[in-house]
Amino acid sequence: MSTKIEDGYIPCTSKVPSYGTTWPQDRKSPPLSAGQPDRERYLNIDPARYTSTEEVRRERDLLWPKVWMIAGLAVDLPSVGSWLRYDVGGESFVVVRSDTDEFSAFYNVCQHRGNRIVAGEFGKQPAFVCTYHSWTYDLRGKIKRITDRKFFDERALCGKLDAPKVRCEVWAGIIFICMDESAPPLAEYLGELPELLAAYHLEKLFIVRDVKVELDCNWKVVMDAFSEAYHIHMTHPQVLPLVDEQKVQLDFFKGGHGRIITALGMPSSRVARSESLNPGLEFLLRDSGIDPETFTGSACDVRRACQLAKRERDNVFGLDYSEFSDNQLTDSWVIDIFPNTQCTLHPEGALVQRFLPHRSDPGKCVFHVSVLIPKMKEGRRPPFYMGVGPEVDISGTTRPRTQHVRFDDPKLKDLIGELLWQDVANMIQCQQGMESRGFKAIRLSEQEQIIQHRFCELDRYLNPGIARSIQENQ
Repeated sequence: MSTKIEDGYIPCTSKVPSYGTTWPQDRKSPPLSAGQPDRERYLNIDPARYTSTEEVRRERDLLWPKVWMIAGLAVDLPSVGSWLRYDVGGESFVVVRSDTDEFSAFYNVCQHRGNRIVAGEFGKQPAFVCTYHSWTYDLRGKIKRITDRKFFDERALCGKLDAPKVRCEVWAGIIFICMDESAPPLAEYLGELPELLAAYHLEKLFIVRDVKVELDCNWKVVMDAFSEAYHIHMTHPQVLPLVDEQKVQLDFFKGGHGRIITALGMPSSRVARSESLNPGLEFLLRDSGIDPETFTGSACDVRRACQLAKRERDNVFGLDYSEFSDNQLTDSWVIDIFPNTQCTLHPEGALVQRFLPHRSDPGKCVFHVSVLIPKMKEGRRPPFYMGVGPEVDISGTTRPRTQHVRFDDPKLKDLIGELLWQDVANMIQCQQGMESRGFKAIRLSEQEQIIQHRFCELDRYLNPGIARSIQENQ
């Protein structure tokens, strides 16, 4: 199927406009059809992929045990003995800094009666003591003490008594785990992503906001909402004066990973064109250190002016932008890390979003949103598109507590920002509609190819018979 240009609209698969030399991280990937020759199977998606308990079971048995998943961030484990808990697909894991330069991960289950070894989200301790009968494990999950061992028949203690380990690797300050010993190494799994993301130095960022939202919808509904710019004109009309959501570059990488680059600093093609500045573009100029009152360019010059301002040694944020391409200086880069993570990236920070399935209910999930920023010039706050209000502590001296809310909590808008809050309303209604007898298929457009790409990869795990021809062509 070819991409069409109708009514003057720019195809979503076009390359975003660049200035000067093209940087390697900007390069366009081959089209989806090159890597996924059977992609047309996924022009229509059965709603049962989002609504059936059978799909939850297949994901639990065939997907989550086979993939590398982001369990947490190294910044949350600053010293030996620091740990976090990661839950997915009915499983729970303890991830711990087991030595100065070592991280370990193991199943969060005591080998006595199956009690959870830890119940909280974070902590620090020299060893793990089960709260039920005090069996004790070291920082690598090895059994250290069986209380009153003399009362056990040794036959009851046959087999391995350590908490079973899972693979654990760290890249750019992000902790990945994998249950499958036969899965490829993390570097191979990530493919092209490390090169694309190198300039952001994610390992140097610190968390300034952390929110977990309980949603009454499937985890894929939430992830899909951030996998296309098609919805912006209707859901986020307030950003059209400064975001050209039709000048979007879609990239498709091996392993189901993807990228969406959206041009920021250019009015949308959907709105009336004007040479004069609008309030949104003025806001963007101020955030880049340019006074709109003295700016002599037109609306179409704003994006380039912001890029040049950031190239200045004494730029307003006090950041080193030398490793970033011009596009990265202004545009929104959304990176899909298969299967359930997205990172929205700017040089001034990262929005890390994880979409965590419910253990049994296809109509529930947890949407985990973390905002990370680098150290900036004294007195300078992140730009408005990072969604960090004046009440947020950006010093980095204290890790903010993780806040738990439901989608209908009145505090949600303040916690995650207006744009994400607007998206949440769509998610709940989509799930309800997908469960209707009157809805037979999700119908995906060229602007939603990242979703097609993800389903192609999902079926490598969940429906290997359907995906066989795809595998043979890669």
